Amino acid sequence: MAILTVTKTGDADFVTSFNTINDALNVAATGDTILIGDGQFDENLRIDVEGIT
Repeated sequence: MAILTVTKTGDADFVTSFNTINDALNVAATGDTILIGDGQFDENLRIDVEGIT
């Protein structure tokens, strides 16, 4: 289980930090948590992985 973070700037120092929600979803697995930072993310999302909170 991993905690994936999404921020407007991302953070290249951390493998689990992304600057789009879709990028985080693409690597997420069952049991993972995706934390979304402040800001507006203009994306169309399709979640095909069960167990993501």
